[in-house]
Amino acid sequence: MSRRAAGSCFPADALGGERADCLGAQAATADGPVFGLRLVDHDHRDLAHALALDIDHGLAETLGDLALLLGGKDSLDHLHIDEWHFALLPVRDGPALADTAWGEHPSRARSRHRYFGPCSGDGAIGHPLHAHQCEYLRVASSVMLDQRIGFFDFEGRKVAYSLVGEGPLIVFPSWWISHIELEWQQPSFRAFFGELADTHTVLRYDRLGVGLSDRRRDPHHTSLESELGLLHALLDEQNVDSCSLVGVSCGGCFGAAYASRHPERVRRLVIYAGCADGQALAPPQAQASLIELVRGTWGFGSRILAEVFMTGADDRERSAYVEFQRKSASADMAADLLRLTFALDVRADLAHLRTPTVVIHRTADRTVPFSHGREVATLVPDARLIPLPGDAHHPWRGDASGTGAAIAGALDPDPGQGAPAAPLAQSLTEREREVLTLVARGFSDSAIAEQLVLSTHTVHRHVANIRNKLNLPSRAAAAAFAVRAGLG
Repeated sequence: MSRRAAGSCFPADALGGERADCLGAQAATADGPVFGLRLVDHDHRDLAHALALDIDHGLAETLGDLALLLGGKDSLDHLHIDEWHFALLPVRDGPALADTAWGEHPSRARSRHRYFGPCSGDGAIGHPLHAHQCEYLRVASSVMLDQRIGFFDFEGRKVAYSLVGEGPLIVFPSWWISHIELEWQQPSFRAFFGELADTHTVLRYDRLGVGLSDRRRDPHHTSLESELGLLHALLDEQNVDSCSLVGVSCGGCFGAAYASRHPERVRRLVIYAGCADGQALAPPQAQASLIELVRGTWGFGSRILAEVFMTGADDRERSAYVEFQRKSASADMAADLLRLTFALDVRADLAHLRTPTVVIHRTADRTVPFSHGREVATLVPDARLIPLPGDAHHPWRGDASGTGAAIAGALDPDPGQGAPAAPLAQSLTEREREVLTLVARGFSDSAIAEQLVLSTHTVHRHVANIRNKLNLPSRAAAAAFAVRAGLG
């Protein structure tokens, strides 16, 4: 990359002419795509994550180059890394956005991204950027990806659901405890589902007793049959004839059982970090002790569960998860749903599945060990197992982008729809096709670098070039394209 990239600034009137907290700039590299650099103060750090979901720490070198555009700084250290948050966003359409300074490109109306566009005239790409030319832009919440929350009736109770994105429908059966509003406030969670929402409509819901759904749950609701009835009612409410299911953790049991019993409504099934038999997760005495601890001392029990679910998290992350659990469910409800999780046994349903199924599992997952994912894959006829590196149980933690790409690849449309993708893939270099193939398999940039004996920075540049050439809005979209093109 050239040490002196071309750049442009964004005028204040792009967002009403107000000066506030964010400095915007963009730069075109000599041999790659166009990027936008966001500089947001520490008081808006969480919002900055929401606005800049494509940040990748492997881009430090590129950020350092772009930092030269801002007042001649020669390193990130001189930009007060402890006081400021940096984020890099691809501007995939480059000069084609000449009429927009900051806003949503019409061809990307479904995307979670709002695009940086070059200013016309003196500020356009090709003119050097000086710090004094930049204007502050007001941080606008409207650029965040919005979810649509609704409610429907199920056996006299109100159930909350969320929709985001546009495209083929993906439904996530409920996991142990959820809260569709609080989860959406977590940057890593929003980034993960935002990737999928680039190319799909994502439907999530809070099961009865948790989150925004009615907190009262009758005893008969705490059963596999009731959970499947709730999922069936949701699909009826949304007038869904068929969809893809992505079951996360115990949601994999619900997804597998539903697909087995209603194959006409499920096109594809992905089971992430799932198991076939909840009783095999822990010895009976350990299960009973944990359930009673949660029921009797929810404060301490939630901290123990944070240790279980948040492998590798720091104290701040664990404390946040403790608070999330206690806001999302009562002690009795958490204990009842934990008991149901241990009681689930879908081995017979897995054996009768005829829906195309992909099992994705991180190899060092300590919450639900990899051996459980392997068992699921062996029970499902013709299932494909994708082992991923890492120990995080939740898919939105750890290498969330790689996990999302693996899921997107597994949700590829019917092969017949893939024919147009093959000629487009020929526009890529041989190396880019190699990289794209590994992206579709869920490899992170560092894993691809190791496989192909390249630097991580080089791999990231290849991925950016691929997405720019093919006009793909996200890594997940690139993975889906790869499968359609026969590269996955």
